[in-house]
Amino acid sequence: MADDEQEGKKGNGGKVPSSAVSTEKATKPDYYRVVTALSAAGGEPDRVLFRSVSEKRARNWLETHAPRGGDILLSKPDGSYESYEAERTGEKGADVDQWQPFDPADYARPETASEIAPDEWADVEV
Repeated sequence: MADDEQEGKKGNGGKVPSSAVSTEKATKPDYYRVVTALSAAGGEPDRVLFRSVSEKRARNWLETHAPRGGDILLSKPDGSYESYEAERTGEKGADVDQWQPFDPADYARPETASEIAPDEWADVEV
């Protein structure tokens, strides 16, 4: 009788029912990627410097490794981009959010970008 009770508890011999096993392939996670701006603009193959499923870790990596921003971007799973610049300033030298949206279509390579004209509101050493 003890054997019958144990078999009843095990059910089908301890095997997982086939209906509980998923036959679908596991989907890949969405990654936040740190990429070069040139690859985002389509100028070179996708160059991923760092990737993570965590947006916070990807942002921290970019802030630590590229505080001046420039040519390194955060690529989000939805296809949008953000750029980071620790010393970013707004109009008339006002402080603005360090993270800003980035449009790859507006990107100009550093060697082809025009020189920035002096701004009367810029900080100047005397």
